[in-house]
Amino acid sequence: VENYYSLTTDLFHIIWGPHYSMGVLFPVENGKWQSYRACQQMYQCYLALSLGANENSVIGDFGCGIGGPTRCIAQFTGAKIKAVNISRYHLGLMEKYNKEANIDHRIELIRSDYHATPIESNSLDGVYMCESLGHSPDYKMLCREVFRVLKPGAKFTGFNWDLTEKFDEDNPEHRRIRLLIIGGLAMPQMVKMSVLTEAMEKAGFEIITQRDHGDFAV
Repeated sequence: VENYYSLTTDLFHIIWGPHYSMGVLFPVENGKWQSYRACQQMYQCYLALSLGANENSVIGDFGCGIGGPTRCIAQFTGAKIKAVNISRYHLGLMEKYNKEANIDHRIELIRSDYHATPIESNSLDGVYMCESLGHSPDYKMLCREVFRVLKPGAKFTGFNWDLTEKFDEDNPEHRRIRLLIIGGLAMPQMVKMSVLTEAMEKAGFEIITQRDHGDFAV
């Protein structure tokens, strides 16, 4: 994953901007649509609201990229954020962009594998992940680590590339599309949503809500 992002980050920055994540498109008046950058930021703010983050919160961003969502959520909520990333290159760029945005005092950069972070147990008021969960080869291990660092009752949220229950392993077209996504995004696996649900429940989480955006959004 580190090598993948060292090679692709500059190109992604041109295509996606600093956010490197999906957004849900919303129509506005006169048959127009919001800009995609605005949709990305709106969805990141939705994640922050789902955590209940505010100026008194300390939350975690596991797999923070170059910090587009991190800065957005820090500015939107006023929360302090512990930003975890395995990529040296990403963290170097993120440090630069955080200072330019005058938000570096609210964001702590942590270079670590997010399956085993140096973050103290029971210390965070929430954790979110913007598509970075898909880089994990072991959802159960990751969910246990997230559960460990959260305070009792704190929330875990995010969005991810997962298969729906409609995926058919015997369908060659389904397998072809999965392979393209896995190869294009440097993911070790792509599993059904139910696998992540099981991993979260075994770690100790109670599932409050899950959403399949393909069912209702552009």
